[in-house]
Amino acid sequence: MTVSELILKIDEILNLDLSSSLDVSSQTVIQAMEQNSCCKTLLACCNFVLDELYSEYALDCRNTVVNAVDGIIEVSNLNLRRVLSLTDSAGQNTPFKHSLDGLTVNRCGKYNLTYARKPPLLTFASAINIPDSKISERIFVYGVIAEYLRVIGDYSASSSWAGKYLQALQAAMSKTACAKLPCRRWLL
Repeated sequence: MTVSELILKIDEILNLDLSSSLDVSSQTVIQAMEQNSCCKTLLACCNFVLDELYSEYALDCRNTVVNAVDGIIEVSNLNLRRVLSLTDSAGQNTPFKHSLDGLTVNRCGKYNLTYARKPPLLTFASAINIPDSKISERIFVYGVIAEYLRVIGDYSASSSWAGKYLQALQAAMSKTACAKLPCRRWLL
């Protein structure tokens, strides 16, 4: 699902009447959305909810080999949210510090970096990719609606949608353990 499709779905749910206010006679739907303030707010809410999902519920973890030059590991091209582990070639944890240039370590050389990524910044044409398949589009829509209603100041409706969002998230993220039945016994 793209962001523009999501916005049109939210338009149907909340009766925002965006479909009629978007002038698509001389431009595409995406160009019309780029000029609509309500659509811009919904896009910002999409980015907010996606960032929340990436940071709280569905980490996008990656592993890579990085090289430290002069005690600095360059991480600007990794879209790094946080470092989960940094180990040397022997598998030993390596102490590091965050700096403006990247990660500062004591020795130069190659390291194994496990990190969580930030979500990509969404545009109206972007496809929404959530790294955990347990989180459905419906859950994402609930979160965007709750955030949008909070932003426009409808706090009671926002609270209701936020409750639906959090309840659906908890249900999706809870572990579904198999029920263990007692073994069969002979009855006398």
